[in-house]
Parts: sequence; C-alpha cells; structure tokens
Amino acid sequence: MSDKTHVTDLLQAAKLLADSQQNVMLSYLICMAILEAKQVPKEGTARAA
Repeated sequence: MSDKTHVTDLLQAAKLLADSQQNVMLSYLICMAILEAKQVPKEGTARAA
C-alpha cells in the first residue's frame, strides 16, 4: 500500500467527519485535497523509489 493511499484514506475519514458535523466548507476543501492527492504526477517529475 502506497503513502498516497494512506493520505487519501485519512482525507476520506476527515470528510466523513466534516459531513457528519455539516461543515460544508471544510467538506469541500477536503474533497479538493482528495482530488489533488489522487492525481498522477506529470511526466518529468521525480518519483520516490
């Protein structure tokens, strides 16, 4: 399991908490962070081995 998967898992848990508290703005920000975390790095960027 990669580090990226752990990050998205934590963000999804945080989103569930924000949703349960009806914190719309925080939920939106977490959604944007999830999308960023799931994106594949562009070619030419360094990748960790």
